[in-house]
Amino acid sequence: MPHAYLAVDFFFILSGFVIASANEGQLAAGQLSYGEFVRRRVLRLMPLSCLAVILGCGFLIMRTYAHVRTDPVPVIVGYSLVNLFLIPKLWVTQEPGDFVFPGNGSLWSLSCEMAINLVWARFLSGMRTSFLAVLVILSGAGIVLAFLHRHSLYLGPSIHDVWYGYLRAAYGFLAGVLVYRLRNVLRWNPLWPALSFVLLSFVLFAPVAGNAWTVPAVLFVLPAAVLFGSAAADRPVVRFDGFLGEMSYPLYVAQGFFGLFIYALARKGVLSPVAIFLLSVSGCLLAGWFAWRYFDRPVTAWLKRHPLRVPSFRPATL
Repeated sequence: MPHAYLAVDFFFILSGFVIASANEGQLAAGQLSYGEFVRRRVLRLMPLSCLAVILGCGFLIMRTYAHVRTDPVPVIVGYSLVNLFLIPKLWVTQEPGDFVFPGNGSLWSLSCEMAINLVWARFLSGMRTSFLAVLVILSGAGIVLAFLHRHSLYLGPSIHDVWYGYLRAAYGFLAGVLVYRLRNVLRWNPLWPALSFVLLSFVLFAPVAGNAWTVPAVLFVLPAAVLFGSAAADRPVVRFDGFLGEMSYPLYVAQGFFGLFIYALARKGVLSPVAIFLLSVSGCLLAGWFAWRYFDRPVTAWLKRHPLRVPSFRPATL
């Protein structure tokens, strides 16, 4: 996909919609404590992210014995321990790329999402829609300025642009919450889900030259895709949509880790482009399903039986 990185912005928006749908009313009414919200997010994100960091740490250590340019083992273990808590590595080391999550590059977006989730639940979940719209406009203006400064929206994975990643997460998540608030402006029409799919496919696959068009795509087209998709309400659009929803996060984490191996194979030129594509798709699907079935589900079930205690706060109302 020529613009696959924009899928991250789509999932930020979708995350805002889904989390607001599941939690906003309860948070505002005091039926859901801040501590319980944090526990839910930890249960959802941390088991797989910790597994990804541990596997990525092992892969980076293996590379040191293959005489590939990388960091010494103690350094790898050190920043992997930091990454375990979804905290980005903000210092430069010998590892090429200066990634904030060297063992799994996709985790930067989860780190940004967790941060904006916690800020939203603590301070912003009770805000009026008009104030929310102002925040969306201001963060959208920040997206425009970021593009003018960096000439791209591929921002967030590296130490040098990680703060722009938080901006992408803030705009996407808040836009998703706003879409949730406005979801009733559309009446059900079977064309809406199809239009949502067309818009998303255009953004990800369109052979459009240059990067300037990605700004309106992120600011307007992707939120519109979520809005049109939300018109389906509880109607199933495809079979197994619940399973696909469960698998979306494991697949995202799996592709970040599996991509390390694919990148290494691609650099050595040992496989053809077609073979690399087929291996990438099949490997990510298998790894994602395996991680979900045999790690995420049992670990999450165990954690639910041993709840994490987090201090409780009422969300602020603006």
